[in-house]
Amino acid sequence: MKQSSDSDLLEALIKLLLRHFGRSEVEAALGQSRHPAGASGPKHEAGPRATNKTTTVVGALDAIRESQPEKHRLLSEFYQGLNQRRVLPEAEDIRQFAQLIGIKGLRGKSRKDLLPGLMRFLLTLPQEAASSAVRRAEQINAEQRQQGFSVLADKLLKN
Repeated sequence: MKQSSDSDLLEALIKLLLRHFGRSEVEAALGQSRHPAGASGPKHEAGPRATNKTTTVVGALDAIRESQPEKHRLLSEFYQGLNQRRVLPEAEDIRQFAQLIGIKGLRGKSRKDLLPGLMRFLLTLPQEAASSAVRRAEQINAEQRQQGFSVLADKLLKN
């Protein structure tokens, strides 16, 4: 069990380093510390998950780092806020936000399941639309969530 938690911690730290410094800087730092004077190590140490990086949110964000730096910064900060539950802290908040910005049928039960679909959609938007959507997300709060439940309860009770 300890080995699994250690590998989870290592994976989280590597993702954080990649997000902050970028892939090339991390690889350069690892190459300098791991391979003395030109020695070469195994090529695929991270396993099969590393080869499919573009399907992850972090990989998709990294893919736009150079071509769309402002959008990358905006969505990276937004994703960090989502992960830290500063923005859209509940799964219901994410569902409400998805409806507001036009996502039809966002799938997932838990908050964790909803985040990748939300981020993939935001990554497809033009810069201005993504910026507008992020501003709207910051306006969704507990009061609005409660108000939405009240409307639903009223409709159910009237029927």
